[in-house]
Formats: sequence, C-alpha cells, structure tokens
Amino acid sequence: MAGFARPITVGFVTTHVSHGAELSSLMARGAESGFIGEFEIEALAVHLGLDATQIEQVRDRLAVAQIEVRDDCGKDDVPPTTYASADLAGYTVDAMTEFLAEARRYPLLTAAEEIQLSSGSSAAT
Repeated sequence: MAGFARPITVGFVTTHVSHGAELSSLMARGAESGFIGEFEIEALAVHLGLDATQIEQVRDRLAVAQIEVRDDCGKDDVPPTTYASADLAGYTVDAMTEFLAEARRYPLLTAAEEIQLSSGSSAAT
C-alpha cells in the first residue's frame, strides 16, 4: 500500500519511517540550542498526528537528552503567569455542579408514579 510507512523506533518514540527525520531534526535543534519551544512540540504533534502517549514519549526523550522545553517561544523576559483562586471561580465548574444543573431540568416523579413504575406498569401518568 503506497502512502503507508513501516513503524520504527526513534529514541523512545515508535513512529513511521517518514516521521523519523522530523523527530531527529527536532532533537538536533534542541541539542544545538539547549532548548525546544513548546510550540515546536505542538506543531510536530499536529503535523505527524501524534497521540498523547507519543507526545509524552517525545517529552521524555527530550528530558533524557537534557533538552529544556520552554514556553512563550523561548522569551526570557516574560513574567510568570499568576492568578488568584477567586479569579477562576467564575470559570470553573466541577462535575457535581454540572450534574445538579442538568438534573434540575427534569421533574421528579410523584409517589404514585414511582409505585406504578416499580410494579412494572409502563403507563405512567
């Protein structure tokens, strides 16, 4: 079948022959500069169609090679991101809150409906 490459292992990452050169290139750039930008890993993952496990394997390989992964495109003058928990309160919803909000949309059964349903009758009123 044309278009399909055979799997190989590059470092820890099992990939395809056509992907090996791109992974090797990423490692070489990182070894030369001492770091890789987070955006480079993301771009490689999208380009090669890597899943989460394969992306983690790339990260592990970079760590073994002592290649730092930097965010913000490698800019040293970017202040660290800060936030207060109160800032997140309006944006985060835990699973229980979401469940209860969804459950409120449906009326509860009356006692008679519960008895009727439990007796096996499907003609609830």
